Amino acid sequence: MQEAQPTRKLKSIVSEDIERWIFNRKQISFEVLLHTLASALSPQALVSNGGYLFKASLQSSVFHLGMIPTLRDGERGYHYTIRLKFEDAFTLIGNITPQRELSIIFNNPAVVEGDKPAYQRVYQRLAHVMLLASPDNPLTLDWITTHLLEQKQIFPSMPQTLMELASLP
Repeated sequence: MQEAQPTRKLKSIVSEDIERWIFNRKQISFEVLLHTLASALSPQALVSNGGYLFKASLQSSVFHLGMIPTLRDGERGYHYTIRLKFEDAFTLIGNITPQRELSIIFNNPAVVEGDKPAYQRVYQRLAHVMLLASPDNPLTLDWITTHLLEQKQIFPSMPQTLMELASLP
Protein backbone atom coordinates (compact mmCIF):
# COMPACT_ATOMS: atom_id res chain seq x y z
CA MET A 1 0.00 0.00 0.00
CA GLN A 2 1.34 3.43 -0.95
CA GLU A 3 1.83 5.99 1.80
CA ALA A 4 -0.29 9.15 1.46
CA GLN A 5 1.52 12.32 0.34
CA PRO A 6 0.75 14.38 3.49
CA THR A 7 2.02 11.56 5.71
CA ARG A 8 5.22 11.24 3.70
CA LYS A 9 5.76 15.01 3.87
CA LEU A 10 5.21 15.08 7.66
CA LYS A 11 7.65 12.20 8.19
CA SER A 12 10.23 14.04 6.11
CA ILE A 13 9.84 17.26 8.11
CA VAL A 14 10.08 15.45 11.42
CA SER A 15 13.05 13.28 10.44
CA GLU A 16 15.00 16.34 9.24
CA ASP A 17 14.42 18.24 12.45
CA ILE A 18 14.38 15.69 15.29
CA GLU A 19 17.28 13.32 15.93
CA ARG A 20 16.19 11.70 19.21
CA TRP A 21 12.85 10.82 20.74
CA ILE A 22 12.29 10.63 24.49
CA PHE A 23 8.97 9.17 25.64
CA ASN A 24 8.24 9.00 29.38
CA ARG A 25 11.94 9.69 30.07
CA LYS A 26 13.21 6.82 27.88
CA GLN A 27 14.84 7.12 24.48
CA ILE A 28 12.92 5.22 21.82
CA SER A 29 12.85 5.07 18.04
CA PHE A 30 10.44 7.22 16.08
CA GLU A 31 8.64 4.10 14.83
CA VAL A 32 8.13 2.80 18.39
CA LEU A 33 6.83 6.22 19.46
CA LEU A 34 4.29 6.25 16.63
CA HIS A 35 3.21 2.68 17.39
CA THR A 36 2.84 3.47 21.11
CA LEU A 37 0.79 6.59 20.40
CA ALA A 38 -1.36 4.81 17.81
CA SER A 39 -2.21 2.20 20.42
CA ALA A 40 -2.93 4.85 23.06
CA LEU A 41 -5.17 6.76 20.63
CA SER A 42 -7.35 3.76 19.86
CA PRO A 43 -10.98 4.31 20.91
CA GLN A 44 -10.79 1.50 23.48
CA ALA A 45 -7.62 2.87 25.12
CA LEU A 46 -8.93 6.44 25.19
CA VAL A 47 -12.17 5.39 26.87
CA SER A 48 -10.65 2.93 29.34
CA ASN A 49 -8.03 5.50 30.43
CA GLY A 50 -10.37 8.49 30.44
CA GLY A 51 -8.05 10.06 27.89
CA TYR A 52 -4.48 11.14 28.54
CA LEU A 53 -2.54 14.01 30.06
CA PHE A 54 0.75 15.00 28.44
CA LYS A 55 3.70 17.35 28.41
CA ALA A 56 5.88 18.03 25.37
CA SER A 57 9.12 19.94 24.93
CA LEU A 58 11.95 20.39 22.47
CA GLN A 59 15.60 20.50 23.43
CA SER A 60 17.37 21.43 20.21
CA SER A 61 16.90 18.26 18.10
CA VAL A 62 15.45 16.12 20.92
CA PHE A 63 11.68 15.77 21.29
CA HIS A 64 10.44 14.96 24.81
CA LEU A 65 6.94 13.62 25.39
CA GLY A 66 5.48 12.41 28.66
CA MET A 67 2.01 10.92 28.78
CA ILE A 68 -0.13 9.34 31.51
CA PRO A 69 -3.73 8.14 31.65
CA THR A 70 -6.20 10.70 32.94
CA LEU A 71 -7.65 7.94 35.13
CA ARG A 72 -5.74 5.00 36.55
CA ASP A 73 -7.37 2.56 38.97
CA GLY A 74 -10.11 5.13 39.60
CA GLU A 75 -7.60 7.85 40.54
CA ARG A 76 -7.14 11.03 38.54
CA GLY A 77 -3.74 11.79 37.03
CA TYR A 78 -2.06 15.19 37.29
CA HIS A 79 0.28 17.05 34.96
CA TYR A 80 2.74 17.76 37.74
CA THR A 81 3.47 14.03 38.03
CA ILE A 82 4.71 13.95 34.43
CA ARG A 83 8.45 14.52 34.54
CA LEU A 84 10.30 15.26 31.33
CA LYS A 85 14.07 15.11 31.13
CA PHE A 86 13.93 18.65 29.74
CA GLU A 87 11.40 21.39 30.45
CA ASP A 88 11.56 25.09 29.70
CA ALA A 89 9.24 28.07 29.24
CA PHE A 90 8.08 26.59 25.92
CA THR A 91 6.99 23.23 27.35
CA LEU A 92 3.42 22.45 26.36
CA ILE A 93 0.89 20.71 28.56
CA GLY A 94 -2.44 19.29 27.58
CA ASN A 95 -4.84 16.45 27.40
CA ILE A 96 -6.55 14.15 24.94
CA THR A 97 -10.17 13.33 25.76
CA PRO A 98 -11.96 10.06 25.02
CA GLN A 99 -13.83 12.04 22.33
CA ARG A 100 -10.46 12.65 20.58
CA GLU A 101 -10.28 16.35 21.45
CA LEU A 102 -6.78 17.70 21.91
CA SER A 103 -6.10 20.56 24.30
CA ILE A 104 -2.62 22.11 24.12
CA ILE A 105 -1.68 24.99 26.38
CA PHE A 106 1.43 26.51 27.95
CA ASN A 107 2.23 28.08 31.28
CA ASN A 108 3.66 31.44 30.21
CA PRO A 109 1.23 34.34 30.73
CA ALA A 110 3.32 36.84 28.73
CA VAL A 111 4.42 35.87 25.23
CA VAL A 112 6.85 38.24 23.57
CA GLU A 113 7.34 38.35 19.82
CA GLY A 114 10.78 36.73 20.03
CA ASP A 115 9.32 33.67 21.81
CA LYS A 116 6.81 32.82 19.11
CA PRO A 117 9.13 30.75 16.87
CA ALA A 118 10.01 28.46 19.81
CA TYR A 119 6.32 27.96 20.63
CA GLN A 120 5.51 27.39 16.96
CA ARG A 121 8.19 24.72 16.66
CA VAL A 122 7.05 22.65 19.64
CA TYR A 123 3.34 23.02 18.73
CA GLN A 124 4.05 21.90 15.18
CA ARG A 125 6.25 18.95 16.11
CA LEU A 126 3.59 17.75 18.54
CA ALA A 127 0.96 18.15 15.79
CA HIS A 128 3.17 16.21 13.35
CA VAL A 129 3.62 13.33 15.79
CA MET A 130 -0.09 13.14 16.65
CA LEU A 131 -1.09 13.20 12.97
CA LEU A 132 1.43 10.52 12.05
CA ALA A 133 0.30 8.32 14.95
CA SER A 134 -3.34 8.51 13.87
CA PRO A 135 -3.54 9.63 10.23
CA ASP A 136 -6.92 8.07 9.47
CA ASN A 137 -8.67 9.45 12.55
CA PRO A 138 -6.94 12.70 13.54
CA LEU A 139 -7.53 14.41 16.85
CA THR A 140 -9.47 17.67 16.84
CA LEU A 141 -8.22 20.86 18.46
CA ASP A 142 -10.51 21.98 21.25
CA TRP A 143 -11.77 25.54 21.68
CA ILE A 144 -9.33 26.21 24.54
CA THR A 145 -6.37 25.57 22.23
CA THR A 146 -7.70 27.63 19.33
CA HIS A 147 -8.68 30.48 21.70
CA LEU A 148 -5.23 30.52 23.35
CA LEU A 149 -3.41 30.46 20.00
CA GLU A 150 -5.60 33.31 18.76
CA GLN A 151 -5.31 35.34 21.98
CA LYS A 152 -1.51 35.01 22.17
CA GLN A 153 -1.11 35.27 18.36
CA ILE A 154 1.42 32.43 18.32
CA PHE A 155 0.89 31.89 14.57
CA PRO A 156 0.36 34.49 11.83
CA SER A 157 -2.86 32.75 10.79
CA MET A 158 -5.19 30.90 13.12
CA PRO A 159 -5.18 27.09 12.76
CA GLN A 160 -8.55 25.39 13.26
CA THR A 161 -7.42 21.80 12.76
CA LEU A 162 -4.41 19.71 13.67
CA MET A 163 -3.47 19.46 9.98
CA GLU A 164 -3.60 23.26 9.63
CA LEU A 165 -1.42 23.58 12.73
CA ALA A 166 1.10 21.09 11.34
CA SER A 167 1.14 22.82 7.93
CA LEU A 168 1.72 26.41 9.02
CA PRO A 169 5.07 27.94 8.02
